[in-house]
Amino acid sequence: MDSIIIPVLKDYRKTVVDYARENGLWYLSKEKKRVYWSNESKWDDWGNWNVLQQTLEFELSHARHVESRSYVQNDGLIMNDSYKEYVRNFSEYETADLMNGWWYCFKTLFDLTSRNGESPRRYEARLLKDIKDKNDEQALEVIINNGYACCEKEALRLLFRFLKVVYTMGNITPAAVNPRADAWDSWEYKLLKYKDRFHKDYIQKLHFEEYENNGAVFANVNEYMESRTDRIISRGLRILGCYNSDNKRKVLNEIEVSLTS
Repeated sequence: MDSIIIPVLKDYRKTVVDYARENGLWYLSKEKKRVYWSNESKWDDWGNWNVLQQTLEFELSHARHVESRSYVQNDGLIMNDSYKEYVRNFSEYETADLMNGWWYCFKTLFDLTSRNGESPRRYEARLLKDIKDKNDEQALEVIINNGYACCEKEALRLLFRFLKVVYTMGNITPAAVNPRADAWDSWEYKLLKYKDRFHKDYIQKLHFEEYENNGAVFANVNEYMESRTDRIISRGLRILGCYNSDNKRKVLNEIEVSLTS
């Protein structure tokens, strides 16, 4: 894989998994069940899982909030000293924020409002069981459309591409505050609230140029996912200081190659 593509597409969920396993950590779920990462060899197969399986396995592990972990924030590409210092100019409080979320897209595409009383976690667990170890896009499409939702092929393709970049550096940012976003969890909406408090340099320093407008209006979930994927990749390349059309094309081509990481 190209040396530029590797850091841009680094999935920080895997960072959380590796850290937890190396340190023998466990997480306590709402159901008071312990999930022992260090004892679960299944995580060794992360790179062979399709991207939807990766997302559901991680979600059901109750780990969540990748961006809140100190060892993720301490990655120089996410919150280096220069970024932190700039954020402190406006607030003593600093955190990291996931700029664009995937849950609303998933909930919309899979029509989770019509699951006949089934809890989201049971729904996710059932879906995970059926799509496990399936790395053929057509096979996944059949499984999903036969038992879960009527998703057109293009919608699923955009979802898979989006899930490949949601937890990469281009979608995690230092933030002095974390204002509530719109239903889409779009960064444009948050910047509207930031503008009253922060200088324009903040937007340029942290590579938010493509998000700076008067808000975002999306015709449908496909439009949202496609625009998020494009902007996340662009910002990741800008963070690395290697943004150009050729590098962007390389990364976009890479996420089209297969469903696995």
